[in-house]
Amino acid sequence: MDTGGELTSETIDNAFGGRCGGTYQYNFRCKPGHHIMGRSRPGRPPPPPERGSRSGALTAPQFTGAPGATGKVARRGPCDLARPTGHGAGGSRVAAPADIDTEWTRPMRSAPGTRRSAGAGDGDPRLFDWLRGRAPLALVAAAVALLANVYYQARHSGNVGLDNEWVIKAADVFNHGRPPYEEERFLYLPPGVLAGVPWLWFSLKTRLDLLPFVGIAFVLTGWILSLRIFGVSARSRLAVLGAIALCFLEPFTNVVQIGNWTSGYVMALPAVLLLAANRRWTAAAVVFGVAISIKPILAPVVLVFLMARQFKAFAVAIVVPAVIAVAAGAMMPQPTLFLTKTLPYLLGGQGGFAAPFDASVSNVLTRLGLPEGVAGAAGLAAAALMIVLAWLRWRRGGHEGLRLVETSAMLMLAAFLGTKPSFDHYTLIVLVPMAAAVVVPGAASRSPWFWIGYVPMVNGLTLPFVSAWNTYNYRVLGTNLVSAATLASRAVGRRPAGAAPAGAAPGRTQERQRTPSGV
Repeated sequence: MDTGGELTSETIDNAFGGRCGGTYQYNFRCKPGHHIMGRSRPGRPPPPPERGSRSGALTAPQFTGAPGATGKVARRGPCDLARPTGHGAGGSRVAAPADIDTEWTRPMRSAPGTRRSAGAGDGDPRLFDWLRGRAPLALVAAAVALLANVYYQARHSGNVGLDNEWVIKAADVFNHGRPPYEEERFLYLPPGVLAGVPWLWFSLKTRLDLLPFVGIAFVLTGWILSLRIFGVSARSRLAVLGAIALCFLEPFTNVVQIGNWTSGYVMALPAVLLLAANRRWTAAAVVFGVAISIKPILAPVVLVFLMARQFKAFAVAIVVPAVIAVAAGAMMPQPTLFLTKTLPYLLGGQGGFAAPFDASVSNVLTRLGLPEGVAGAAGLAAAALMIVLAWLRWRRGGHEGLRLVETSAMLMLAAFLGTKPSFDHYTLIVLVPMAAAVVVPGAASRSPWFWIGYVPMVNGLTLPFVSAWNTYNYRVLGTNLVSAATLASRAVGRRPAGAAPAGAAPGRTQERQRTPSGV
């Protein structure tokens, strides 16, 4: 069958020999000058490779394709096929004909007696298979109960909806024909005023009833979208355990309680990355543009479009928010106050209001006694370093979803370290997609150090010297620094399995070497 370069996905039982349990995704790519050819072989499949051999033959995928084309073949059945010695678990290279690049994107269990050679810190593949499995009803019930408790605690706290009320006040001022930026604590772009108007339709009590629910829904939606990037079901154990873990993290309970719109961006970033992982770059750019037109917190991620050489999508990501912001500004009096009043107030640390909560490098160093100029230079240097490391991470290639998530996380950390303000709930933007990436071999989130960095974020944890309300930002900065260091170590470490050579253009061939979101 000649597919003209667009190879479809088929199910071939025992196509590669042996008996295989579960469903495995086999990715392949034609090298220049070769074709993937063949037909289904009748009768018995070929024997599995000899245990311990690096050169055992595997039957080629049963397709004909043009050079450079990509495709996927799934296999099912019980598996005790020996993996060649020296080849890692899921995501590593497997012996195959010389004209085909291959990659297992789901873990293949070792036969009894064979040595597992996954990368250091990658863990037992069986654990991640278990996490992909369907969660029992009891676990789901526990998650629902804990989330209900988060809602109850937020609704009955003294500062429920605190941040959202500033948006509503600005919207109310706008409704009365006055400049919304008269409200000093309203810090969003002009479209944020229009987005706040619908909240005026509800009474104060109704708003306070709804806000915690909306915050929880946004973060959980972001978690589910993050899982879909890696083909993990919303009904999986990982999905439910992740929801449970969020209930014990202060950034989550905080963003739900104060009603900060960051919760929407915990949802927006995975939506952008999921579309990009499915090669829908223009749609990803539109979602990105709409999101940053209200609150430009995700602005650093625009560099991903440049790194991927998606110049049309990059242009869309710039034009869409500009058009929306200009149109919204034209509808209100004195929109330039955002530039002349609000922006200087924001970049200046909000008049000292945010200093105890701002975890940017420059703010923390200033509070520790360093001159503002030195502290500011240190923050900018940290941001510049993270951007360079993000570029190096992109060039390493590997699993496409993982590359998108880790590169975006590093760009966001560059902003959190180098610009003001940087609050604790911003960490959710990095944490949620990185936690979903744990199912991919070689992911930075498989390192224990990544999770150690989030220990200070556990609710109720008392730590020496940094437990008071006015030193909490030191803990947040520590979390961001550990996350940045963990990601940086993977960016400059050895190339992950399936990675493209350094300097290779991230073309369509590389984009297709990933786990489809619909798995």
